[in-house]
Amino acid sequence: MNTQQRNTVPDQVATPCLKCSKYIGFCFGVQRAIEMAREAVAGHGAPIRTLGPLIHNPQVVAQLRREGIRDVKRFTHLKPGAVLVIRSHGVPCAVEQRMRARGLKVIDATCPFVKKAQNLIASLARDGCDTILVVGEPQHPEVEGLVSYGTPVRVHVVRSVEELKALKLAGRVGVVAQTTQSPACFRKIIASLKRRQDIQLTVHDTICRETNRRQRDALRLARQCDAILVIGGKNSANTARLHQRCLAINPRSFHIEQADELTPEMLRGAATVGLVSGASTPVSIIAEIARIAAAPAGRPQ
Repeated sequence: MNTQQRNTVPDQVATPCLKCSKYIGFCFGVQRAIEMAREAVAGHGAPIRTLGPLIHNPQVVAQLRREGIRDVKRFTHLKPGAVLVIRSHGVPCAVEQRMRARGLKVIDATCPFVKKAQNLIASLARDGCDTILVVGEPQHPEVEGLVSYGTPVRVHVVRSVEELKALKLAGRVGVVAQTTQSPACFRKIIASLKRRQDIQLTVHDTICRETNRRQRDALRLARQCDAILVIGGKNSANTARLHQRCLAINPRSFHIEQADELTPEMLRGAATVGLVSGASTPVSIIAEIARIAAAPAGRPQ
């Protein structure tokens, strides 16, 4: 089954009142990580472990746990030979080195787009950059991993032009982005850097193409629809960002994780309802929310 087929809401839940984004369900990196973890169970037997939740969706993580894929906060209690999966966000270099030194069977499910960003940061460090900037969220697991690849260069994480202004920069400056960052935010920061006369700038736009497409389509729906449902885990940074961007355009934008969070007040009087999802949201949850939103009881007038 290809990605397009896998990420299609069934026809029976689509109605003229609902407008579903063209880009829903699992992104490539998430789907790949789930498949690799399931293949590990098939090849090595349960249980296998993942360092932290494999993806940022509690319902999917709960299902994987039932299949023998268990997330752990630490791996120091695991015996040599145990299988440990690196999730799609990646991990800091030193953490991976300790995993392998312990004799664990490490399966690297880091998203290829994240891996590319890691390698570009390592390349900037080797090429003699004085400073490396990562445009992203400082506490996000992906960003924590990205920063580690810049050693021993000074690496700063920035989220806005305002944070950028506080930094003293000189010489060669390299810039990359968290793969799920807002393209608009990244462009503003780059534009600000280009106005500085005292630096030599190298820019790598490492924002995932699917992130770009999801955000553009979400904004399209936010302009067209009376209400927007942004569906995804409450711990999902990319879903939260989609919600924030939709909310800036359409005040009737709601971030919900499951169908039971949908209330009549959210959709009261809405003639059109847009559905968008984060990159870790399964189609089954989207379809259930769509079914309820389309039903008369779910959409009171």
